[in-house]
Amino acid sequence: MIQETSIESYANLLESLGSRQLVVLTAISRIEPCNNTQIAKFLNLPINCITGRVNELRKKRLVKLSKVDECPITSRKSMFWERIKQ
Repeated sequence: MIQETSIESYANLLESLGSRQLVVLTAISRIEPCNNTQIAKFLNLPINCITGRVNELRKKRLVKLSKVDECPITSRKSMFWERIKQ
């Protein structure tokens, strides 16, 4: 069972996100597991707008590494992300 204080902390954390962080987190939730290239393509944004936001979300423990695999877009190895379920 999830503690009420945990739910409140998670809600406060989501409220503290910037608009771009929230957009990237939502994209990850919809297409996970996904890599930065897939997120950039999904949001139609340059990759340099994505990588920093993903790192910030990792530091806030909202996103975690799902796997390292071949990117279906670039055919290069990359890290795939998934949202941490609270």
